[in-house]
Amino acid sequence: MRKITKRSAAIAAAVVLGVGAAGAAWAWVIGGTGTGTATAATVQSLGVTATISPDLYPTGSVNVTAHVTNPNTFPVVISGGTATVTSAPPGCSISKVSSNPVSLSPTVPIPANTLTAVPVLLADALTMAADAQQACAGGTFGVSVNLTANTPTS
Repeated sequence: MRKITKRSAAIAAAVVLGVGAAGAAWAWVIGGTGTGTATAATVQSLGVTATISPDLYPTGSVNVTAHVTNPNTFPVVISGGTATVTSAPPGCSISKVSSNPVSLSPTVPIPANTLTAVPVLLADALTMAADAQQACAGGTFGVSVNLTANTPTS
């Protein structure tokens, strides 16, 4: 049998360590996939009340201020609206007050969960005709406000 010299032992040890180190550097590559679910938010109607100023008069246009609350868990922006007369005093025709749709630029943001009303001005939203009946004077008109709202795009 042949004797192992120091030089042979050193070479053998270096080879074993080199192979061991190369093996230690190699690792498993593992991936994975999974599934889950998402639920879309429930959409709730905005709360809207309105005030009108100044008073209606023949040939005059008036502003409607919508006071808006947002009970949703996401913000919205108001981009416009329309005010419509729903009732008029006896002897005064509803048709004597016309609606003027209003586009808002810039839009009005309403944050999520807003319970304190945010004012949204619809300038010159209603106009009374020049030939409105005398019965319209001093009367109270019912007004409905319809707003256009969307979620922000950015």
